[in-house]
Amino acid sequence: MIGRLDDIELIYYIKTGHEQAFVELYNRHWETVHASAYILLRNEAEAMDVLQDVFKDVWEKRNTLSDIRAVRAYLSVAAKNKARNILKRKNLHNTIVTGLGSSENHVKTPEEILELRDQLHQIQLAINKIPQASTREALYLFHVKGLDNDQIAQRLGIDVHSCRRYICRGRDFLCSILKKSH
Repeated sequence: MIGRLDDIELIYYIKTGHEQAFVELYNRHWETVHASAYILLRNEAEAMDVLQDVFKDVWEKRNTLSDIRAVRAYLSVAAKNKARNILKRKNLHNTIVTGLGSSENHVKTPEEILELRDQLHQIQLAINKIPQASTREALYLFHVKGLDNDQIAQRLGIDVHSCRRYICRGRDFLCSILKKSH
């Protein structure tokens, strides 16, 4: 019975908590989700993490799935977005690590290393000046620990929308502090 339903009908059943419909949706689309993530990440473990996260989100947010008309496209975009977030966090981390060490194209002079360390110190001081502890913590968890908005929201006991707001506020505050110091 479930196997004969189209994707929109499966979504309807998933919204009611029907686990077999969820399993069917997973079985139909896991390869697409995995491929969408793997194409960007080129890392099997990370692609599998994205696959899990996308379907975990579908189940946890099943009550908000009513507007989906193209299920395969929705899942593919969700996977790409999660993969891009991973790449952004990796890029930030690599920038910091590479900035302190040496790169293949350029060996850092002692002066450059000191300058980079000073910049990182200034950023840390600026983060510490953020008045709201929750904003400070959200920014730290996102940019330093590499957690996504859902994970941060869960850890801080807030909704995802508030988490995004905290991160945006924190970035704005950091920018204003860092502009004043230069």
